Amino acid sequence: MLSVTPQLLHLLFGIYLFIRITEGAGLLSEKTTKANNVKAELCPEISGASRYTLWATRYDNTTEKCYMTGQKGPCGNNMIFYSVAGDGIYGECDCNYDIECRSLIYSSVYDECFFAYEQGHCNDGYWLVADKEGKPQCERNLCRPPPKYSLKYQWALYKGRCERLYQPLHDCKPGEHLWIPKGNRYPQCGDSLCNPQHSFIPELQCELGSKLFHEGRCTRRKGI
Repeated sequence: MLSVTPQLLHLLFGIYLFIRITEGAGLLSEKTTKANNVKAELCPEISGASRYTLWATRYDNTTEKCYMTGQKGPCGNNMIFYSVAGDGIYGECDCNYDIECRSLIYSSVYDECFFAYEQGHCNDGYWLVADKEGKPQCERNLCRPPPKYSLKYQWALYKGRCERLYQPLHDCKPGEHLWIPKGNRYPQCGDSLCNPQHSFIPELQCELGSKLFHEGRCTRRKGI
């Protein structure tokens, strides 16, 4: 029996949207057609692919290959392949903020993403977070060492206390727990089970802790 995953639904709805758009317009835009022609030259293996595949595919300069956007492609764990914003040809990897609501932090050491307050590539006794500028950084884990705080759970500092993430907390409302939503540096009460709106062609975005922030290509907005 076929397993219906969020990625599959994303793909199917993207195809549906593409068909409706191209049928309504009667043809692809000149800009899209030119981008598709360039991608067909860069990646001869997709030159005979469907118009949808060409539309949703981007070229990765690092591997010199083409990949479908919104999928893992050549990317590390907890990452997907994005379109460069406003570009119909090129794409890059970054943390999977398209379908994940929890805060993800990029690790340049492993070239993958970890959830905020995990150890990641950091030394023992440190956790991986976004610093005040939004860049990934190892900070001292103030909720260690064991046995005071069990390693069975993921911990974070909340109101000056070490509390378990993704567990009920007396400070939170019934049905809520402590978590770190994407775009936030610190834990808060809420529900991490979300239903984000998928992008048909996900574009790189400046989320705190992202690869884009690590590379200095983003500036943190005041108030976040």
